[in-house]
Amino acid sequence: MNVNVQCLALKRAHGYPLTHLKEHIKYIGQHNPDSFYNKDDDNVARTSFLISLNKQPTKGNDCGYKLIVTFSSEVSFMNECYVKQVIRSSIKEFESTVKSTIDWIAINHFHRSNEEAHSHIIIRGYSAGLKVTLQSYHWKVLEKLFKSNFDKARKSHDLKIGV
Repeated sequence: MNVNVQCLALKRAHGYPLTHLKEHIKYIGQHNPDSFYNKDDDNVARTSFLISLNKQPTKGNDCGYKLIVTFSSEVSFMNECYVKQVIRSSIKEFESTVKSTIDWIAINHFHRSNEEAHSHIIIRGYSAGLKVTLQSYHWKVLEKLFKSNFDKARKSHDLKIGV
């Protein structure tokens, strides 16, 4: 199984400004705005996440992070529940690594038959009132967690990929 993490924040020395994150959330949810999820819920209103972004202590150039987790073409729409499970368990394990809670939303895209399944994840720059600072090595840790957790989900559920 090929799992790739593209951290769009690594192109910058810090996170993204608020306006950019808001535009990105609108863009990734344009086809199905009710498909956002987080660690607890399968149906999260993006407006509630946007309100949280607006209430952060600072609103400058460091409001949050975005990343894309791309799964190999073996993953089909039928496996979306497993993709959510992988994203949730990976971020939960990552929180233990960084010793901080992370406020995030995600959405899965399976909309093009010739495109690999992928998940967009937006991480808020503050969580529980504390600044969340992620460095390049954090993305490598996350990538390993995504790969490991996808393999676990596939094995534990005898997942038939591409069926």
